[in-house]
Amino acid sequence: MTFFEHLAELRTRIIAVLACLAVTGAACYFWSDAILAALLEPVTSRGYRVVFIGPAEALVAKIKIALGGGLLLSLPFALYHLWKFVSPALEGEKRRLLGFFLCASWFCFAGGVALFYFFLYRPALGFLLRLAGPDLMPMLSVDRYVSFAVVFLLPGGVICQAPLVAWCLARLGLVSGAALAGARPYALLASLGLAALLTPTPDALTCLLFALPLYALYEACVLLVRLVERAGGRRA
Repeated sequence: MTFFEHLAELRTRIIAVLACLAVTGAACYFWSDAILAALLEPVTSRGYRVVFIGPAEALVAKIKIALGGGLLLSLPFALYHLWKFVSPALEGEKRRLLGFFLCASWFCFAGGVALFYFFLYRPALGFLLRLAGPDLMPMLSVDRYVSFAVVFLLPGGVICQAPLVAWCLARLGLVSGAALAGARPYALLASLGLAALLTPTPDALTCLLFALPLYALYEACVLLVRLVERAGGRRA
């Protein structure tokens, strides 16, 4: 294929992905009330109510939910088109690794969001609400609440790609367990810095709750790379 034929193919695949995003986004908007109710459950189960303080705020919150849900649902379709576009330029081990990476990537992303929701988001939200004390009554705005949830949860899906990336790099021989183990102090500092950057609130406990799973994922990467190296040694 010529350069312009590649561009034409890329344009066709981008249009297909955008059409899929429009369909999944519309479906998520149709179910936005149920999704919002599930997202609000950590607050409503504690007896708090969520309000909107602007005429269009509830609509904006539902649009954010539709976009986020549409992106999550359309991601496998987008990854498939990425595979179809890139794979002809690869061969052998690299092509198989790319196929496995793209197939597993969505599961890691969805699993990361679920992990952060159940084990970090809910405890952190409960702590922040209790931190106000008995004399302060929270007035939670729906748009700000949805933005808080998105900023808190989406990085979890991205961060949980790390073990998958480490596995692929180890299979290609681009990273070693010894190198990762030697970089543990830097990984700890990076986890604390990234947690401070991504945490939507300035309190130290929420930052620490965010940093601990980040560093745990790094240790998981070290273990996974060493397992790949041992398996490679046995095959050799």
